[in-house]
Amino acid sequence: MRTKTFVLLASIAGSVATLSGCTTMVGNHHLAKTSRAGLSQELVRGKTTESQVRALMGDPTKTTFASHGGTLWTYSLMTARASAKNIALSSLTFGFMGRIKQRQKTVNMLFNRRKVLVRYSYSNVDSSPSTN
Repeated sequence: MRTKTFVLLASIAGSVATLSGCTTMVGNHHLAKTSRAGLSQELVRGKTTESQVRALMGDPTKTTFASHGGTLWTYSLMTARASAKNIALSSLTFGFMGRIKQRQKTVNMLFNRRKVLVRYSYSNVDSSPSTN
């Protein structure tokens, strides 16, 4: 009897967790609170330095050396949120059918040889797969 009760409660808890959705973030978590307007207040072309950016946003996701001797820093964050549409339960499997909502934020910053910001770009793109 206790085993059946435990299995029933575990199934209900699993169903509630699945229905409530789950959010996963991969990349630089500082970007979660970053907006285009916020960046324009914090970053000044020709003045902001690499060390100031690192203090503000942490380490870049990727660093590339530019041909002019400067560096290109890339910050990126991918957020995925699953929301349940339907739960199918059969005698053999527990299946989940849902939609995954994805968002990709990217900030690219170009610094010159003196480690001063030359320019930057910001993108915030919904990259959710389409459902038929």
